[in-house]
Amino acid sequence: MKRIQKKSSFRLPSISATQMRFSSSSLMDNSLISLFGKANIDVGICSQQGSRNYQEDRFVACPYLHSNEGKSMETHLFGIFDGHAGSLCSSYVSSVLPDVLRQDISFDVNLLQCLPRAFHSANDQFLKTAEKQKLHDGSTGICCIIRGKNMFVANVGDCRLVVIGGGRSSFSTRDQKPTNPEEQRRILALGGTLVNCSMGVVRVNGKSFFVA
Repeated sequence: MKRIQKKSSFRLPSISATQMRFSSSSLMDNSLISLFGKANIDVGICSQQGSRNYQEDRFVACPYLHSNEGKSMETHLFGIFDGHAGSLCSSYVSSVLPDVLRQDISFDVNLLQCLPRAFHSANDQFLKTAEKQKLHDGSTGICCIIRGKNMFVANVGDCRLVVIGGGRSSFSTRDQKPTNPEEQRRILALGGTLVNCSMGVVRVNGKSFFVA
């Protein structure tokens, strides 16, 4: 039996962005690589490929992200996208998300509204391509936007962000996993399915059907 997945049938959850304040100096680590000059933000990037002969994951580091009007405060975007069944989804979303964000009408004034809407928009764009080309690629993702002394975070799936200051964790996102009873109810209510794979791993599909 082969599982055929209809990508357009399963929607992202109702995503909520998180806002927190932080002290910029508490997040600095002199061992990291400085990419942004006067932004005074040090960033280190490490990518490790698994057993496959290709890398499915992507990241985005976009300093000085401004809207078309250029009215927003100094804004920096960082994101990680954990691809599965290929790298097309993670590549697409990581490449379009910066533009989707800065073109949103709320980018300058309300990132808590802008971030979830941008996630949905990038998702919908890829689903149209996936349906036409019969692609099975997917991706989880997490991104944060730093603006002034505020950090805004949004995530889908089990990518995780941890804020560390003074050698201690002060904040961590909650993984969105199908093993969570609340998440299971949401998936089933939207017409999705849960599939128990080997080693007790639970996978999520949209409305699916089987063919021999």
